[in-house]
Amino acid sequence: MGSCSWLLLPLFAATCAARSAVFFGSEIVVVPSRVFVVKPSAGRLWRLHSSPLLLRGGSVKDTLDAVASAAKTSLSGLPLPLAGTHPLLNDIIVSLALAAEVTVWLRFWTHVAQRNVLPSVVTRKIIHTGSAPLFVMHWPLFSQARHAPYIAACIPALQVLRLYVAGRGGWRRCTGTDGGEPQDTAADNNGLVAAVSRTGRSEEALGGPLLYSLVLCAATAVCFRSSAWGVVAVSQMAAGDGIADIVGRRLGQGNAWSLSPQKSVAGSLGFVMGGWACTWLLLGWLQRFGYLRHVRGAFLGDTAVGVAATTLAISALCAVVELFPVVDDNITVPLAAAAAAAVLLPSRGVS
Repeated sequence: MGSCSWLLLPLFAATCAARSAVFFGSEIVVVPSRVFVVKPSAGRLWRLHSSPLLLRGGSVKDTLDAVASAAKTSLSGLPLPLAGTHPLLNDIIVSLALAAEVTVWLRFWTHVAQRNVLPSVVTRKIIHTGSAPLFVMHWPLFSQARHAPYIAACIPALQVLRLYVAGRGGWRRCTGTDGGEPQDTAADNNGLVAAVSRTGRSEEALGGPLLYSLVLCAATAVCFRSSAWGVVAVSQMAAGDGIADIVGRRLGQGNAWSLSPQKSVAGSLGFVMGGWACTWLLLGWLQRFGYLRHVRGAFLGDTAVGVAATTLAISALCAVVELFPVVDDNITVPLAAAAAAAVLLPSRGVS
C-alpha cells in the first residue's frame, strides 16, 4: 500500500503543476482546488483523506479509486492539468512535465549507481521495472485528441535518442563531427550507460535498454488507452522481466530450470507475480479514469475474477517465453503478451 501511494505522488504533482502548491514536511499536502493529505497512519501504512472524499486505510483498489476521483473532481471532467486548455497545449505541457520527471528518475538512479550505493545490476533492473509503469500511469493526463498518443510517444522516443547517442559514444561521434564531447554531456552519457548496462560498456545501451524504449514508444503510439494489450505488453516486459531478475539473483540458487539453466524457478515465479500485479494495477488505474472499462477475460467473462485469472495466465505464458530467449526478451516477451492479450483479453477504450 505504501509503495502504491508513493507511485501516485508524481501523478498528482504533474497534474496540478500549473495551479497547485506542494509542501513537504511531516506530511505531504497537494493543493489544487481542494486539499488532499497523505500521511502516516498507525496500524496501516498510509491514510488518504479529503473533503468531500474520505478514505482511511483501505485497499489498493480504494486508493486508486480515491486518487482518480480526486483528480477528476478537481479538474472538471477529464483529468487535464489545465481545465479548459486547448488539447494540443495541454499535451505539450504534460509532455514537458513528463520529460522532466523522466530525467529526474533516470538521473537519480544514475547517481545511485555511480556512487556505488547499489550495484548497477540492481539499479538497472529498478529502472527497467519502474520506468514504463510510471509512464503509463500518466496516460490519463493527455487529452482525447487524435494527436495525443503520438505526442505521448515522444517521451520514450526521446529516450531512444538518448540511448542511441550514449551507446554510440556521444553526439559528435554519431554525427561524425570532429572534436571531443563537452565534459558535462560526456558525464551524462557515461552515467546513463552505467545505470542501464550490465558491464558499463556503452554499446550495451543499444541492446535491451534501446529495445525497451522502442517497445514503449510503439505501445503508446499504437494502442495508448484504446486497448488492453498495450498495457499488458508493457507490464510483462517491465515488471515481469525486471522482478524475475531481481528475485532470481536473490533466491534462484539451487532451483534452476533443467531446460534453461540460466533461469530459476524463483525468478519465473517472480515474473508471474510481478507481471500480473503490474498489469492488474495499471488496468485498474486506467479504468478509474474511464478508459478500458470493457475488458473481458477469456476465463470467467468480464468479472474482476475473470480478468484477474486471464492476466495471470498471460503472465505465466510470458514467463515460459522468457525462459527461452531466441532473441532479446525485450522483444519476445511483449510480443507474446500483446498477442495473448489480443486473443484472451479483448477490450474497448473509453466507456
